[in-house]
Amino acid sequence: MKVTNITLSLFLCLVILTPSATADPLKPGPRERCPLCGMYVAPYPNWIASITFSDGSRLYFDGPRDLFTYLFQLPSEGRRHSDITLIRVIDHKTHDWIDARSAWFISGSSVSGPMGEELITFSDQEEARRFFREKRGAALLSFAEVTPAILEELTGTGGFAHVGGFEPIGVMGAHTHHPGGIMLSYRYMTMEMEGNRDGTDRVGKNEVHTKFMVAPEKMTMEMHMLGAMVAPSPDLTFTAMVPYLVFEMDNERKMMTNIQPFTTKSEGVGDMKVGALYHFFHKGAHDLIANGGLSLPTGSIDRKDDTPTGENQHLPYPMQLGSGTFDLLPGITYIGRSDPWSWGAQGIITLRLGENSNDYTLGNRIDLTGWVTRKVNRKFSLSARLDGKSWGNIDGTDSDLSPATVAMTPAADPDRRGGTRLDLLLGLALDTSGGRHRGHRFALEGGLPLYQRLDGPQLETDWKLTAGWQWTF
Repeated sequence: MKVTNITLSLFLCLVILTPSATADPLKPGPRERCPLCGMYVAPYPNWIASITFSDGSRLYFDGPRDLFTYLFQLPSEGRRHSDITLIRVIDHKTHDWIDARSAWFISGSSVSGPMGEELITFSDQEEARRFFREKRGAALLSFAEVTPAILEELTGTGGFAHVGGFEPIGVMGAHTHHPGGIMLSYRYMTMEMEGNRDGTDRVGKNEVHTKFMVAPEKMTMEMHMLGAMVAPSPDLTFTAMVPYLVFEMDNERKMMTNIQPFTTKSEGVGDMKVGALYHFFHKGAHDLIANGGLSLPTGSIDRKDDTPTGENQHLPYPMQLGSGTFDLLPGITYIGRSDPWSWGAQGIITLRLGENSNDYTLGNRIDLTGWVTRKVNRKFSLSARLDGKSWGNIDGTDSDLSPATVAMTPAADPDRRGGTRLDLLLGLALDTSGGRHRGHRFALEGGLPLYQRLDGPQLETDWKLTAGWQWTF
């Protein structure tokens, strides 16, 4: 009897202490990454795929698409097909593990996975056919019928980024890329300002003239931005942006009863920005990215144009193209997601370093923004965003501006340049798919201010618009 009790006790201990009795051996750990793209796979339990090798090791993928891509690359990965003992995918209906070799795969449907268009898997052929009809699939395939050409037709919609990638086009530095990934981009941004504001109150042109001879009436700002991103590792992405600026300001000069309208223009390369994004936190559907950047003083602070005062006159602060200083750009970005929704928030501070060659320093600046995005289908997404910013007045005075000019227009007064603004912006994005168009994203975002408080009189913002193109490869 004693021997029996000892044997039973040992057996129970073995059952309790054996890992397979307390944990699902097929479930990936929270830090498990897809070997192909570096993405964490645990947050997407309904899409996971796996390969088990003869030595007992196992790899996990964030979807069947990456699983097949890996299989087609296998000879270059240091493994052989003969080393594989089992290939598993998740059944789309039951969410159970199934043998991939006997599964059915649907390509080109309206259902997207974590990396965009995905192969949808079923163990039952009739269920696969029903899904194929209802979701307008492009092809119903067996395991052997999935080819590299099929994978090439699947787009990376919403999945071009390692972390993030769903942010509105007006947000920059809010996603990291897969290892070796490169993204080139072009953005066109325009903003129109008309009428003056002091504090939160609008100020009429005649009221501005009670203090200043020249009253700014309207300003149009345009920016053409070229950008590049490259990722040497899953959690690190380097960035670079080069802007080209076009400014035009309409003014009115009033001397007694003599009214003289005039327009000044300036254009050229603005301040170039370089930076790095580091993905340092991941838990479930939530991620944090550290933003670090440096603004280089490549934009001119010596722009001139003809004015009623004379030819080739030095222009006031709003018409200059850069800060003239090196500026630090620290920040942080939060990303969350729950298909078909994603959301995020970002804070960036601009810290001016020193004084420029014209003896002044632009005010420091803080930008805070938050957004929500919803995928309408595998190609289109919509977004809404609140964008807040606050910037300080100028320290010092531009040594190239004469005292008469400073007294003549509020645009040349360093104590009338600060302000705070909150904008509401709506956007849409189109991710192209298939063949030569794969990896391209086109987006548009525009909006109006909800709140403005300006150290004026200063031109108020009426609206702004951003259109952009991104190409990832």
